[in-house]
Amino acid sequence: MAEEKEAAAEIENQEWLDSLRWVLQNESKERVEEILKLLRAEAQKHGVKSDLPLTTPYINTISPEDEEQYPGDIEIEEKILA
Repeated sequence: MAEEKEAAAEIENQEWLDSLRWVLQNESKERVEEILKLLRAEAQKHGVKSDLPLTTPYINTISPEDEEQYPGDIEIEEKILA
């Protein structure tokens, strides 16, 4: 019985992967991203936790000396936000 469930799970996993590959080949990466977001949201609604990071590491490719000066007055903006 356990072997049947495991075999069925493997078949289902393969079907999901085949579907993903089909979307990649026939639609776009953006469509895959949309589907994955929908699946993640639906899973979260049902209490499924994901160990996948929600963001990627950020690396600033502009060196500090090449960055432009701040366009506003930081002191005034800090007072407004306080």
